[in-house]
Amino acid sequence: MLEIANAFDHNGSRAKMYESLKYIPGIAFKKDETTIFTKKRKLLKDADTIPFPARQLLPMENYFVGQDKNPFYYRHPITTIVTSRGCPNNCMYCSVKSVWGRSWRGRSAESVVDEIVELQQKYGVREVAILDDSMSCNLTRLKNICHEIINRNINIKWCTPNGIAIWLLDEESIELMKKAGCYRLTFGLESGDSETSKIIKKKYDKAKAIHLIKYANKIGIWTIGTFIIGFPWEKRSSIENTFRYAMNSHVDLAVFYSAYPFPGTELHTYFRDKGLSLPLDSSVTTGGIDTLYMTGVEIARLRNSFIRKVARNRILHFYRIFYKIHSLEDIKFVCRIAKKGLEIVLKPHKKNESTSGVLKD
Repeated sequence: MLEIANAFDHNGSRAKMYESLKYIPGIAFKKDETTIFTKKRKLLKDADTIPFPARQLLPMENYFVGQDKNPFYYRHPITTIVTSRGCPNNCMYCSVKSVWGRSWRGRSAESVVDEIVELQQKYGVREVAILDDSMSCNLTRLKNICHEIINRNINIKWCTPNGIAIWLLDEESIELMKKAGCYRLTFGLESGDSETSKIIKKKYDKAKAIHLIKYANKIGIWTIGTFIIGFPWEKRSSIENTFRYAMNSHVDLAVFYSAYPFPGTELHTYFRDKGLSLPLDSSVTTGGIDTLYMTGVEIARLRNSFIRKVARNRILHFYRIFYKIHSLEDIKFVCRIAKKGLEIVLKPHKKNESTSGVLKD
């Protein structure tokens, strides 16, 4: 970005500016009616050479406004951090590899915890959301981050809202994460249909995953599973396999998404090759995407129905909440979560309801 700014700043003519842009790797630009792609930019190998975000240049206090009204935050103020870049996996639907390739580079445990300490000392942050695409890619590094937090006696709560690869974890790592302040794990389980799992390249031992989810629940970590329905080849029976998997997975909350063909993904290519409409961005919020066997509206209604059914099932098994309570702070958090859960479950269901309201909830 700095190089682009310099190209505009230091050249008097448009021709000189275009000439400068040609030598900046990793960008694309329009010259007249032609799109010009420069050579690929080399990725930084040592993530520790990247400085912490220059938060001092931002009105950080503005980002904390209203956080106390969000029942899903354990503590506030809360902010986000990134401890690694990229993901080595090759999931069909994922656009991460379009940005980073299939590379993964992680910051050292010391660097990660230094940033957490800075956030506490400068901004009073009490919780961080770690937005890595694959935090558990290097299990040794993950454990070292936990050890660093514990050894420095840092009082912080954290979660993984972007998801963490459960097939790379074990009981020891989950217990260590709990001790280091992790209170909520999101797992990208995606599909319960064997054929779909194979096609999207999401292969893992589902029995092992359920075992680790049950273990995380047992030691007091909240668990969320994300699932994707509405892949172009899926019939209703395939989608219902995913629903049954979600119901039996033991996660505290199941979140369902409609498959979306992001440009640069194999799923985008599949939609194009099958002659299916490639949607505009507005399709994400207006309902869903038509597939070979189902309309986007049908998929959206199933998704909303699944969210409510799993939520109702978990409320019936309310005794599981007692695993989460180990302190007065836990009790307060459980009460906030329970209140919000009841609001979602008891919300009147309208047959022609748009999906945006449920997704927002």
